[in-house]
Amino acid sequence: IQETAGTHRASLTFHFGVPTAEEEMSKELFEQALIARSGKMPYLDAQRPHDLSDPKLEKILRETQGGRFRMAHYALTQLGSEEIPPDPSMVRLSNRLGLVASFYPDIDMTDLGERWQVALSSGIQSFLFGQDSTALLQASYASSLKPADVKLANFLGKVEEYAGLKADRVPAESDRNLAQEFVFRAEAANNRGERDKVLTYLRDALFLEPNNLIALERIGSTYYVLGQYRLAIAVWQRALLLEPNAKEREVLGYYIEDARRKLDGGAPPPDLSILQEERKPEPEAPKPSAAPRPAPAPVKIRVGDPRDIPALYQKGVEHYARGEYLQATAMFMRILRIDPENIQAKKALERIQRMNQQR
Repeated sequence: IQETAGTHRASLTFHFGVPTAEEEMSKELFEQALIARSGKMPYLDAQRPHDLSDPKLEKILRETQGGRFRMAHYALTQLGSEEIPPDPSMVRLSNRLGLVASFYPDIDMTDLGERWQVALSSGIQSFLFGQDSTALLQASYASSLKPADVKLANFLGKVEEYAGLKADRVPAESDRNLAQEFVFRAEAANNRGERDKVLTYLRDALFLEPNNLIALERIGSTYYVLGQYRLAIAVWQRALLLEPNAKEREVLGYYIEDARRKLDGGAPPPDLSILQEERKPEPEAPKPSAAPRPAPAPVKIRVGDPRDIPALYQKGVEHYARGEYLQATAMFMRILRIDPENIQAKKALERIQRMNQQR
């Protein structure tokens, strides 16, 4: 089931229901993956290959960077012990190069025209440098972009086997790629209130697709809900530069300004309407007998129809009751976009933020 929260993408689209067991990593595996990506897993030292950036391996590095993996493997086997003293790390590097060359002897690095090719070549380079978790992430993404490629799927399996890690994979029946799968998993984790997993999944999605607008907008919303306004602003500003739709840019701009107000201690937004008016000559000073003019009432700029507020508030309450706090936040922020002084929406947002700070 899919429901769209609001009328614009920044208010987020969320999938409801619990993902299948096949789609969800176990808690133990998830924690293992987090440790592995931090580079603190003991197996990394036990399986780390000799560093390809070693000046003595300059020729091998040049061959790998050119995609000539069979030639690189052959050149490595021809090195004499007087050039590179034998040690286990050299054997591991040779084994990795041999594995890659058995599937992809040559890749034209000057003609990586498709996303899956770029992801695969990046994954191979990561694997040769011993960055196994990153290699699996990139290779699995490549496989998800080209699911019918049996050779690529088999290569991914061999890298898993060699590294002793399980790659994140897209369920067989899904038509999502791996970055989209991470966004989906983030939605499910958000509905369960698992904020750390939400951020991890969205960061992985952005690692694979740095310009993924949905992931950018949602990670910004997550930071906002957590009270990390500076991070929310930075992410939303990046999304603003990438967003092609004028209406979406307007919404993102409002969210950024709202986060800035929170960052500045809740100061009310400045009235900038005067900047849009023609500058008029200053009036003459009033005569002493004249009564002073009352100051003009501040102009409140509302974007949207106030008649929509009850329905938006009801949707926000429903999302809140189901534990869907990002969606609820989006609804209450839309209300404040229409009516910046709406007490109910302000209190609801404060309640969500207090709740998240207590977790």
